[in-house]
Amino acid sequence: MSRFHPSLLALSTGFLLTACEGGTSSASAPPSELEVEALRHELFAAGVTPIAEPPVVSDELFELGRALFFDPLLSGNQDVSCATCHLPQFGTSDGRNLSAGVHGLGLGPERGNGIMIARNSPALFDLHARTSLFWDGRVEQDPGELDLPDAVEIPFDMSAAFQPGLEVLAAQAMLPPVSREEMRGEVADNPLGDLGDGYGSSGGTPDNTQRVWLELLLRVTAVPEYLQMLRAAYPEVLFDQFNFGHVGNAIA
Repeated sequence: MSRFHPSLLALSTGFLLTACEGGTSSASAPPSELEVEALRHELFAAGVTPIAEPPVVSDELFELGRALFFDPLLSGNQDVSCATCHLPQFGTSDGRNLSAGVHGLGLGPERGNGIMIARNSPALFDLHARTSLFWDGRVEQDPGELDLPDAVEIPFDMSAAFQPGLEVLAAQAMLPPVSREEMRGEVADNPLGDLGDGYGSSGGTPDNTQRVWLELLLRVTAVPEYLQMLRAAYPEVLFDQFNFGHVGNAIA
């Protein structure tokens, strides 16, 4: 990782001090063109570059993803959504050191009773710029393929649904609904929990991971509004061609 040059720090601090002079007054003199150009030069020399724009998606795909992100339908007990641990009011995290998964009550720092997840919930900003996700990089983009964790195989018909540039994020979005402690639940909790062990379980198998994805897809397509949104987001896809890859891609 590049380090800031001392002159860059001094120049940036000078800009901040200039902006702060006179309290909140808007009459402070803006930096000169020479100062701005000098800062651009230092940023370039330090290897600081703008983050690439995210891939362009249709409004219909965006709205489908937003609805699914906030919907607990994707959890076994239908009481946890993606947004449960990624709340806008907490910077798309949950304000906790460790997140609380299934069986939890409440949101944010006040959430209680849930199964404790042995890691915190990361913020979701600029994830399209990442080539690996999760704290241990268990989902990673290698040239031409995705590296995936144990008990996870994403068939071609699912990965073909991924928007170019969002492959890593789409694959990541498919995993929490299969994790027992995060969203799926345990045996005897609900029908999804009664399916065999897959991703996130010791000795889990890819077949069981895909069984959970299939059951979740059936839940989604059984809701008329979601079926309508899926058809609008993927107008070229026939009903019997939908799979959970289309769900993960929309959330990404």
